[in-house]
Amino acid sequence: MPSIHSVNTPARIVKDMRHTTAPWVEGVARLGFAAKGLVYVLTGTLAARAAIGLSGGRVTDAHGTLATIPTLPMGRILLGLIAVGLFGYALWRGIAAIVDPEHRGTKPKAIGKRALDFAKALIHIGLALGAIRVLRGAGAHEGGASAKSWSAELLTHPGGVVILAAIGAALVVYALGQVHRAWKGEFLKKLDLGTTRLRTWVERTGRAGLLARSAVFALIGAFVIRAATHGNASEVRGPGAALRSVDDTFGVWALVAIAIGLAAYGVFEIFEAWFRRIRAE
Repeated sequence: MPSIHSVNTPARIVKDMRHTTAPWVEGVARLGFAAKGLVYVLTGTLAARAAIGLSGGRVTDAHGTLATIPTLPMGRILLGLIAVGLFGYALWRGIAAIVDPEHRGTKPKAIGKRALDFAKALIHIGLALGAIRVLRGAGAHEGGASAKSWSAELLTHPGGVVILAAIGAALVVYALGQVHRAWKGEFLKKLDLGTTRLRTWVERTGRAGLLARSAVFALIGAFVIRAATHGNASEVRGPGAALRSVDDTFGVWALVAIAIGLAAYGVFEIFEAWFRRIRAE
């Protein structure tokens, strides 16, 4: 009869998975952070160029940015590397959600963070698949169209208005959470900065980036809430459309500020690829 220590309990299976992933998961995660950062740098740069009237600019979301990369020198090679990196980022987030290599536990707050990691994994799988579609010549579309589609479907079901409004409110709360992280400097906790001279720039890009992201998420959430209030899914906006609304509502320099902030967040993610403590044990 097997001993209790040899039985494949869920806890033991998870522990074994941690040891199995440990040798390679760190490299995958770092590649993923770098790829995500590069997409943000390009998205912010394109938006800033468009805002100030420079050629080649475009106010779009990550999917739209991916479609522009093949036009750059060696762009197809770069896009292929980004696709691999985005899959790596999705894999890391999936591992963080399911295997919990960072040992966050199973308390409600930890479960919420792990659920968010799982959602990020799904989002970045979608981005990686979008990059592959661009490489295959199929093109890419902004995420706003799919958001309107599922919102319209949701509104046809009982309670759909309430659920859609709750999603919008959750996005606004998430945006406020980004502001809190920026204000308190919580984004530095998982970085092993030591005495590096880059510490000031890591902190500055992180704060600016989180504030810019908070503005975008707050706008998206506000549009979703308005769509739920009016029962009109066409009022839902994705990140690209939300950015364009900044110019219409607050003026060109507000758009420039947010665009620079998004690019700064991309730089921070590249710093994170280098300095983040990634526990896989």
